[in-house]
Amino acid sequence: MEKPIDGHVHLGYSIPAEEILNQMKISDVEKAVVFALPAEVGYDADMNSYVLSEAERTGVFIPFYYMLDDLKLPENIEKFRGIKWHWVRGAPHYRSNMKLLHEPRLIDLAQRLAELKLPVIMEEDLAFTKEFVRLADEVILIIPHLGLLGGSPREFLEAFKEYENVYFDTALAAKWDTEHFYREIGADRLIFGSDIPFGYMKSELAKVLTADIPEEDVKKITRENILKLTGLR
Repeated sequence: MEKPIDGHVHLGYSIPAEEILNQMKISDVEKAVVFALPAEVGYDADMNSYVLSEAERTGVFIPFYYMLDDLKLPENIEKFRGIKWHWVRGAPHYRSNMKLLHEPRLIDLAQRLAELKLPVIMEEDLAFTKEFVRLADEVILIIPHLGLLGGSPREFLEAFKEYENVYFDTALAAKWDTEHFYREIGADRLIFGSDIPFGYMKSELAKVLTADIPEEDVKKITRENILKLTGLR
């Protein structure tokens, strides 16, 4: 069986590349999607450059650009494989900024992301996410933690189960929730993630590997889907 790929890993000064590489070795993981930590990028906008340079240095990281409050893409956006969106201008894990949805710049950004085919790991409240999907139905969205930190996973599932452009990652989610999502939407829209440093890669991967899911579908969840979305397959 080909090695898994972790679709949700934070990289930064407090969680350096060597720690991630060590967890990848222990977990027998081939590559990892990496992006800045919210607490660090807020103080140092150059964290995106740091993530990119570490991805180039190691050769096993898939860099995602951490979206800043200005909603601007960098000139070198083609070097990134996706976007990490974390309560932009909102209060993380508490309240989304609904006013942002009315900014013309957001629509322009969504159109550009759709053109670039960059997947967006979007962490926002359910109401914000629903409206974003309505406004930007061509953008590929990945909802982290099965929606756990933005509300209820079951409510996120019900809201987006029919949307083929909306995916879910398993980071920090309970195994039974992953199994429930699999029964409802299948394997093609599920992605394994660990959420290092908030999760431990080996134990997060074990949840998927030991779930009541056939081996061929586990391969999609742990490898094939993220490769497809990032254009690496």
